[in-house]
Amino acid sequence: MPLLIRGATRCASCERPISTEDEARAFPEFVWNERDPLFRFSDAVFHSSCLANEPLASAATKRLKDALDRLGPSSHVCKQCGKHIRLSKENFTFPYLTEVDTSPLYEFNFVQLHKQCLASWREVPRALALLRGLQNSGSWRGPALERAIRELEAALRSD
Repeated sequence: MPLLIRGATRCASCERPISTEDEARAFPEFVWNERDPLFRFSDAVFHSSCLANEPLASAATKRLKDALDRLGPSSHVCKQCGKHIRLSKENFTFPYLTEVDTSPLYEFNFVQLHKQCLASWREVPRALALLRGLQNSGSWRGPALERAIRELEAALRSD
């Protein structure tokens, strides 16, 4: 969650400090692709009035709700074994990859697996190929995609 220090933290829209009298809305880190138009909302604080005037505020709020629904504590269920993932160090999570529901990447948005289940998950080669294609397309910037690719490559090597 972003740090809100009244009088010091600046609004992500107008860049003026958020005072003790201002209503504010904070967004946690929920967009990992720096090329995504919603990235500016991730880990950001807005004056509520500024947020109301942001053209993408509704889309950001909807994406955040989806992220919280799909990544909240009760949602950590392994796609491979179906069991609850109890520890974050055991969890492999795909980042949000695309909003295009006809894209083959769409089915991997926020998918979670136990790291030890990755090697036996039959979708690893396809997912890896799709992530590499996304990386090569130039439509993604940021470390989350590279981390996911490295973990999937390691899972293939350990199989």
